[in-house]
Amino acid sequence: MQGRCIACVALLACRRVALTRLLEEKGAVNIIVGAVDVRSRRVQQQVLQVLLRIVYQPAGTRLVLDALDLLRAEDAGELRLKRLEVCFRNAADLEYALGMLRLFCVMLNGPAPDGVQREVLLELSSLDVLTTAVNHPFAIEPPFAQQLRLLRSAIERLAPSTPARLAPIEPPAALMQRAAEPAVGGSSSTLASL
Repeated sequence: MQGRCIACVALLACRRVALTRLLEEKGAVNIIVGAVDVRSRRVQQQVLQVLLRIVYQPAGTRLVLDALDLLRAEDAGELRLKRLEVCFRNAADLEYALGMLRLFCVMLNGPAPDGVQREVLLELSSLDVLTTAVNHPFAIEPPFAQQLRLLRSAIERLAPSTPARLAPIEPPAALMQRAAEPAVGGSSSTLASL
């Protein structure tokens, strides 16, 4: 049922008038954000599409952060963006991983006010999202590497002193070569050591 609702919202969000109404409807963004970690890949993709449309609006990133704030385990010290970071880290297909990177980039570089963008930057930095992206299984894919460069640029734009602390982004060929090298400790397969 939740999947059907998200599918309808995704279709409606394609229209500017419907998206504006969605943003004005109290609690609507909370419901969409609450569906971000559903099991269905199709619904995950639809939720991500709606979130991308939301954060492209000037107040959108703030609305998403507020919704994430309501859903987080505040008493456990969880950051608002942790839920999105977990979805990104566990992305099972390239399209979804790319979409999550785009979402992070738009939240950092989009129409949100500078103060909101800095909040996003601080949380993404605290969650070490850039390192997660560099080490992601899809990092060897050229579109992923390109989106990763955009994420790094967005972070550097907001925090020019940050680059020294960030892991280098290797070109896809270097990542593929590194993945093919034998694991340290004599095992030629990471899976064999598990």
